[in-house]
Amino acid sequence: MPTALPGVLARSTIVLFGDSLTQRGFEPEGWAAALAHYYGRRADVYNRGYGGYNTRWARELAPALFARPPQGQAHLLATVWFGANDACISTERAHVPLLEFEANLETIVQQARQVARVVVVMTPPPVHGPSRLAYQKRKYGARATGVEERSTEVAGRYGDVAARVAGRHGCALLDVHQLMLREADWPRYVGAGTEDGDGLHLSGAGQRFVAEKLLALLPTLGLDRDALAYDAPWGFEVDANEPAASLRA
Repeated sequence: MPTALPGVLARSTIVLFGDSLTQRGFEPEGWAAALAHYYGRRADVYNRGYGGYNTRWARELAPALFARPPQGQAHLLATVWFGANDACISTERAHVPLLEFEANLETIVQQARQVARVVVVMTPPPVHGPSRLAYQKRKYGARATGVEERSTEVAGRYGDVAARVAGRHGCALLDVHQLMLREADWPRYVGAGTEDGDGLHLSGAGQRFVAEKLLALLPTLGLDRDALAYDAPWGFEVDANEPAASLRA
């Protein structure tokens, strides 16, 4: 993480750790972009999403990612969102068995808890099988296996484990999986009905859905942006004749 700036330029920091669901959060309409907008001029959001990663690989990155900041100031917030790749079928290279997933996630969460005021654990979204198969055919053509390598049922099991880990360690939970399933038209959140949807990654509607649910959760955790100072005077507050007096660190 970059060194925090001093004085009037100091900001809180937020770290987002996950797989492609996090990495893609800075896409147009992305949930991470919405978070950065919400905390604009109050906190810097660092997106550490790694497409294709599972908790086995992420666990190796966590000690460096969640090292104590040089100034010793805790991050305002960390999100941890894994399981979508761990939950693929055992013949896929990213598969991680459920018990190992739990141990890995526990380690990651414990490290995040040491350096963040609040940790939000997120569960993997449901999977729309027909869209996964259609994506497979688009990508691999005649080499497509026709086998669904992910499913809502299995993703739900990994989500249940993530929820237990969050509870054991005093973390907040954003249960994306169950929240989406409450919506009759949830497949649209993972790209069903769109030209490039793959049944797993978030569509624009899915990005907005996650952003809405996360932003609604944050104030309940004491993270309302209005409670945070912004990092320098607004333009109308600067003395145009003596700016140094307004902007001195």
